[in-house]
Amino acid sequence: MAIVALECKNCGSNDFERYNGIFICQNCRTEYQDSNYHKHVHEGKVKLDYSEAYDTAIKNARRCFKNSDWNGVREYYHMAISYNSHSLEALLYEPFAKVFLTRDSTDMNLRYESIRLLKNSISAISELWNDTPEDKILIEDFANNLDRLLKQKFFQYGKRDRNGNRKEFYKPLYQPFADIIVEFIKELNEISEKQFSETLDRLLIRELNLLFNIKKAKFNTKLHNKLLEKTHARLKENIPDYVIPEKIKRYSRKQVSLYAKLIVLGVIFLLTFLYNIIGSIPASTFS
Repeated sequence: MAIVALECKNCGSNDFERYNGIFICQNCRTEYQDSNYHKHVHEGKVKLDYSEAYDTAIKNARRCFKNSDWNGVREYYHMAISYNSHSLEALLYEPFAKVFLTRDSTDMNLRYESIRLLKNSISAISELWNDTPEDKILIEDFANNLDRLLKQKFFQYGKRDRNGNRKEFYKPLYQPFADIIVEFIKELNEISEKQFSETLDRLLIRELNLLFNIKKAKFNTKLHNKLLEKTHARLKENIPDYVIPEKIKRYSRKQVSLYAKLIVLGVIFLLTFLYNIIGSIPASTFS
């Protein structure tokens, strides 16, 4: 992009690109290695303006997202990050696209890694949050797209044919997905505690309810129940006409393992067996 502090001695243009320490005029392609130019760069007098390139990359990424071109989404958001490392949108959606790109893979390590990267990006939300209307729209859209992820076969079992054989291998990743939601909840709550936001608090309640309904996932139910109540109370405190549910639903998530179920069935079978044996013994035996 343009380096406004430089001026080409040949054509007077201010449009320069820097390649390996060499400044090249984009108008007449004259190259400069003058030590004065390097001095200006080191002293911070020359600033690269990447705003136009960043905006273009974001627009292209959004277009690809709309068309479900996940390779394009990943590439353009990666490009946007190279122009603006503090772009919350790019930091969230580049790894989001990687999750979609690995959804058909049978390589579990690859799939786990894509989810890990997405979780790490989510952890940057509170740090990069500017509390602008654009930020709130971005986070609401991101929450909607997380819901979209849950509906993908990435998190579901593969279908079976008539003989019961699995046609495709898709090991469900409910726990990693729950970990993503937990991280998202943590960031939303951290922002809301610093500065009240009705939008984020309502979104926080929605994400908590989503978390409670992710099957086969483990998390701190007691902690998140308290957070749910706290969020309702925070909304009531700041919005007088907000109605707190008379009975905030408390979720007791009983997760019984397969072994526990087998043990219970075994005990029932044993008691039934003993009951039948005892019932077949003549009453005179006990007299």
